[in-house]
Amino acid sequence: MINKLITLFASSIFLVSCSTKPTTQSYCKQYAHIHNHTCQSQQMNETDYFLIILVDARHLDYSNSQRFLQTFTKHPANGSKEANVGHAWIYLKGKDSVIEGGHTGEYGVIRPRYVDGIMQLVSESDRNPIRYLWESLDDGVFQKGAGGHTPSYAAKFNITQEQYHAILSYIHPNRYLYRNYSLTGRQCTSFVSQVAALADIDIDTDVTMQILPNAKISCCSLPLWEDARYASITFASPDILEKNLIEKVKKGEAECAISWYQQHTNLDKTKTSLLHTLEQFPYRYQRHRSTF
Repeated sequence: MINKLITLFASSIFLVSCSTKPTTQSYCKQYAHIHNHTCQSQQMNETDYFLIILVDARHLDYSNSQRFLQTFTKHPANGSKEANVGHAWIYLKGKDSVIEGGHTGEYGVIRPRYVDGIMQLVSESDRNPIRYLWESLDDGVFQKGAGGHTPSYAAKFNITQEQYHAILSYIHPNRYLYRNYSLTGRQCTSFVSQVAALADIDIDTDVTMQILPNAKISCCSLPLWEDARYASITFASPDILEKNLIEKVKKGEAECAISWYQQHTNLDKTKTSLLHTLEQFPYRYQRHRSTF
C-alpha cells in the first residue's frame, strides 16, 4: 500500500504541475531581488582568511504547502523533476588550507525520507501525517565539496585568523553532530548560518510556511493534519539565504564570489550534474519501481 501511495503522490504532483514558473504576485515579489542584481563580472579580492557562503537556491513557492509541493517537484526555472529544496555550503580559506563542504542528509537508509515518511503515516491512517517533517532522520554527514550542486549565488566575507580557527573548531566532526539531520533543526542552511555567526555575520535564513489541512493530488485529497499545531512550519531555506547574501553584497558587506569560485575550483557543470544524478539514483530507482 505504501508503495502505491508514494507512486501516486510523485506521479500526480508531476502531472498537476504543468506550468513551469508560478506567476502569482506574491511569488514575483518574493524573487524580485534576483532580477534586480547581477554580479557575474565582479572581481573578488583574495585575502589570507575568508569565508565564502555558497547556495543552490531552487526558488520555491512558500505561499502554502500546495504551491510549495508544485515547485518542489518541478523546478520553477527549468522544469526539472529532481525534487529537492536546494543546498548551502561553505568554502573556508585559511592562510595555508582550504575546506569546502556542508551538512547534508535525508538518504532514506536509516529512516524514510520526508516525503516517504509522510506517505507512510498516511497509509497508516495517522491523523497528522505531516508531523514527520519535524522528525530527525539521523543520517546526516559532512559532505565535502559542492555535493553535485552548482551555486546560484556565492558571497565572500573577510574573516580574522581567530574567526577562522573558531569556525574550524566548530565544524570538526568531533564537535558538530552531523548525524543529527532535521528539516527544522540541523541541516545545510542552518549549518551555514551558524558558521557565519562565528564570524559575526548575521544572516536571516528562516521561512514560515502555511500547511493546508489537505494536499490535493490529481483527483485525490490526502489529509495532512487535524491538530492545528501543524498548520505552519518554520525552517532554514536556501532561497532565503540567497536573498540575504545578495543584500549583503549590495550593501558592500560582502563580495560576489561566483566568478572567482568557478575559476578557482574548476567547476564542471557536467560532472557535478552527473555526480548528483548518481547520488540520487538509489532513491529514484526505489521510487519508480513502486507499482500499483
